Amino acid sequence: MRLILFLLILANSIYPQERKFLFRDKVVQSSDAFTMLGDSRTQYVFQFGIEVDWENSEFLGKYKTSCSDGKTGIQNAGVAGSTTEHWLEFLKSEQYKPEEFHENIVLMIGGNDIQRYAYKWKGFRINRTESLNEAIDEIHARVVKIVNILRQSNKKIIIQTHFRVNPRYVDAHTKALNEGLDALNIRLVTTYAKENTDISLAYLTPDFPAPLYLDLVHLNPFGYQLHSYFLSRELQRRCWW
Repeated sequence: MRLILFLLILANSIYPQERKFLFRDKVVQSSDAFTMLGDSRTQYVFQFGIEVDWENSEFLGKYKTSCSDGKTGIQNAGVAGSTTEHWLEFLKSEQYKPEEFHENIVLMIGGNDIQRYAYKWKGFRINRTESLNEAIDEIHARVVKIVNILRQSNKKIIIQTHFRVNPRYVDAHTKALNEGLDALNIRLVTTYAKENTDISLAYLTPDFPAPLYLDLVHLNPFGYQLHSYFLSRELQRRCWW
């Protein structure tokens, strides 16, 4: 069962099927405290081989406070395999328009972009630093556009920083992925670290220990418990959860 789930995650994350993207909770419910937008790191939450909800008592449910005025749900609008380019298309479409989401948004996107761009600075390339900076600038610019579209729809946003890949893997590809994730985090912090009533950052630990991973990039249930802890701190500071 775990092997089948792993293969499904891998397939959806690396080889997404265009025009077949679907997120689980299409329309925000009155009981939802906020919406989570992102890729497979957001959509897939597994516990003992079964997909569960972020509000599960082992995850964000563990850190629930009275802040959300009785709202106990979380709209999981993560889309496995999605990139920043996809989200720009989604937010202009009928199916994924901002009105489908809660006024409070938790966002983590750009990881799949880095997976697709990493070849540009991977290995011993003469212009690898220049290639890295150009690629990250492009990804960051699209993130900013997405955030601006959401803000124009009167959304309040928490942006999660990215965490690096499984440290058990040590090769040129994983090094390139980590360089990209680190560089994107720097852009996000530079852009959004200042205090703002509409947007803030949730700082995740950049390094999860290897035993907390399901594969190269996805966390296992114990990893999601730690992820939930770091995210909950900003949720509680904003009094969303």
